Amino acid sequence: MEYGTLYESEEAEMYAETYNFELFPVGFVINPSKSYLGCSPDRRVFDSSLGEMGLLEVKCTTKEAVSDVGYLSSW
Repeated sequence: MEYGTLYESEEAEMYAETYNFELFPVGFVINPSKSYLGCSPDRRVFDSSLGEMGLLEVKCTTKEAVSDVGYLSSW
């Protein structure tokens, strides 16, 4: 967890640069149709090419590749 805390911001910035997205801070997000459901993502993401906003959850691992992490997959 300490590793993730150290590198989360750096990884989020690399993601934004790679896909040309804008990042924004975010707090707790509540589902408007089911107010008892919510989440705390790491960032809000704006894709200007689509004009859409999304959410980003960053996972940092000490492994070299996603394929080396048994519980994650790349899509």
